[in-house]
Amino acid sequence: MGIVALDGTPYLILLYLHIFAAMVWLGGGFYFHYKFTTLRRANDVASMVAVGREVEHVGNRVFAPAAGIVLLMGILMVAFGPYGFDLWIVLALIGYAVTFATGTFFLGPTSSKVAEAVQDKGMDSPEVAAQMNRLLTIARIDYVVLLLILLDMVFKPGLYPRRAVLTAPRPVP
Repeated sequence: MGIVALDGTPYLILLYLHIFAAMVWLGGGFYFHYKFTTLRRANDVASMVAVGREVEHVGNRVFAPAAGIVLLMGILMVAFGPYGFDLWIVLALIGYAVTFATGTFFLGPTSSKVAEAVQDKGMDSPEVAAQMNRLLTIARIDYVVLLLILLDMVFKPGLYPRRAVLTAPRPVP
């Protein structure tokens, strides 16, 4: 708990950076999911491919660094803050590992394959449509994992006894 002893400010800076990077990561993901949904409803495959290329570009330059900052600040907060490896932190790390692996080993490579398939077979190919649907489905599941991590961070399961959260604090005499 070393850093917190210095009036809490360094810990709060780590927390701010952690939350800011998570906002960038989650907010950007929300925007792209919204964009894909509206383009899919409009059956605008050409625009979906263009947005897919934009996601790949932004993913490497914005989302990946933001995800790295989230992890680094989280580790520093555990190392120097008031929490240990409580259940909610372990759950968040597991969720992070899942979404990192999904992005690295599926979403990134598959989006490249979809872009190549569009160039080779055209946007109207049933194979391209199937690949794109699979990619969007996995991306949505991945985003749900991110939202579950956010839920975990807010409610911190296992940290507080249930009664302590539901009752008002007692005044100190």
